[in-house]
Amino acid sequence: MVIWRTQTRTDYLDLAYVDEDDVRYTMAYRLGKLLIWHPIYIEYNTSVDDTFDERHERVPNFPSLSTLIACDEKAKLILQELVQDHADFLPLLSDKIKGKRYYVLFPKTELDCLDEERTEYVHQSPGRKSARVRNYAFKSDCIGDTPIFILPRGTRFDPFVSDRFKQLIENNNLTGLHFKKIWEE
Repeated sequence: MVIWRTQTRTDYLDLAYVDEDDVRYTMAYRLGKLLIWHPIYIEYNTSVDDTFDERHERVPNFPSLSTLIACDEKAKLILQELVQDHADFLPLLSDKIKGKRYYVLFPKTELDCLDEERTEYVHQSPGRKSARVRNYAFKSDCIGDTPIFILPRGTRFDPFVSDRFKQLIENNNLTGLHFKKIWEE
């Protein structure tokens, strides 16, 4: 079993909130304070340097939206069956982006599967309560065949994914995500 961490790539055009107050709205959703998602409005981020390398698409299948992972309709259709019980696709709206639909890929499965005894930490400076993980170790029987998950008290910004999730992305040539191997059994 291999576990990967996802991050959106920076060599593509990304998305931005039309109304910066919507950042608080998405944060509230992540913290479980909202019962219903009301679509928020997005646009392409025009504040980025416009010198993209010709080899890259201008907008990937997984564009970044602040610290969230967004995806287009094609990526949603490909992933939907695999992640149906483990992630939500929260709709985004746009008056400026024509002909494309976007969603926030929101992992909803929390697994308390970190093997605390085998996980290595880098401790922060004195007085700080948290420690950063240097090397992850998981309880594999806890993960099972879950394709995407977060840890309790973790962040949904860059979820953990299975090898099956990664392979589905790569086999369908979907762009915009970077995978970093963080654990192998």
